[in-house]
Parts: sequence; structure tokens; C-alpha cells
Amino acid sequence: MMDRKLLNSFCATCDLRPVLREPWCDLSWIYATDGRVMVRVAFDPALTLDVAVKYPPEVPLMNGRFDWDHDQVPADGWIEIPELPPVQMEDCVWCGGEGADLTCGLCGGYEDSCEACGGTGKLKKDPSMPACEECDGSGKHDAAQWDQVPIGESKFATGYLRKLKTLPQVMIEAKPLDPGDPHHLPPMRVKFEGGLGYLMPVKRD
Repeated sequence: MMDRKLLNSFCATCDLRPVLREPWCDLSWIYATDGRVMVRVAFDPALTLDVAVKYPPEVPLMNGRFDWDHDQVPADGWIEIPELPPVQMEDCVWCGGEGADLTCGLCGGYEDSCEACGGTGKLKKDPSMPACEECDGSGKHDAAQWDQVPIGESKFATGYLRKLKTLPQVMIEAKPLDPGDPHHLPPMRVKFEGGLGYLMPVKRD
């Protein structure tokens, strides 16, 4: 069963585009994406009571890139997500393990005489500071999140596969097609109880 917290986990945290920072919807579906992974579930008023973005201008272009033709995958073309590398928790690279962005907004560390930070470039941590969006205030992140897992002829980031595993009864396409063009890799189809999704592969070097 999809809830708002799970839906939000597929949105971007550090992106200025509203269409990526929170779910958006049309009359049939509710979508969540961060630009690399996308999920959609059937429209449910209970999930949209506080959705501010409703079919923004970017949606027709973005949604037109996907056929949502998951029914074309044969029954034996779906597999469970394979075993993933173990979690390796380390200090968040964005906040340095502080759980909040302490970067001085006045000088950025370039003013020795800055009264706000004393020239250190870092402010003193205060409970009123917003939590780091990258680690959700925990100060930690999974160092293995960008490890690559081969599926079919493509490779996918561990962190995104781990996120997909939070979906109920999730299955992934066993052999995502590979056109051989490193600049136009197709997404992998994903299905789960109550919805569908896509995950983009890791670009080739």
C-alpha cells in the first residue's frame, strides 16, 4: 500500500524544479520522480490533499518520454531485485556528518573578518537550522549507493535498487533492452502492488 511518505521518497531533495521535489498528478495518476527513477500510482485523493504541484508545464514533455507499456513484458520477463552490496554508512558528503548545512551564507568561508562564522566558513549548529536534505538530518549516507549492479545488458545504481525494494511486491524487468547507444540508454520497467515505474541505468564511461 502506497502512502505519502513512501511516495515522497522517490522525489528529489536537492533540486530547484518543483516537478521533481514533490509528487504531481493528473486525473488518473499520481507521479513521483527525481529525474532518475519514476513511479506512478492510481489517483487517490488521500495522497493528494497537500500536493501543491498539479500537472505542471514540464509534465507533458517528461511523461511523453515513457510508454508505460509494462504489459508488453511477458510473465517470465519479470524478476525480483537481485542481492545488493551491503550498506556502508559514512558521514554525509553534503553536510560533513552534521545533519544540517552549516555553510556560512554570508561569506562562504572567504572572509576572515566575517562576523557570522569568524572566517571559518561554517556556522555553529543550531536546532533551528533545517535538516540536510541529502541525508534527512541523519548526518550519514550509504557510501555504496552508487555501486553498479548489472541487470540484463545495463547497470543500475545500488541506492536506487535499494529504494525500489521498499515498494510492495516489487518486480523489475529481467533484461532491459540495450540499443548500444551510450547516450540513449532505455529505462528499466518496474512494477509493484498498485503501481508502475521506471529506473534509468548508469551511463557508460
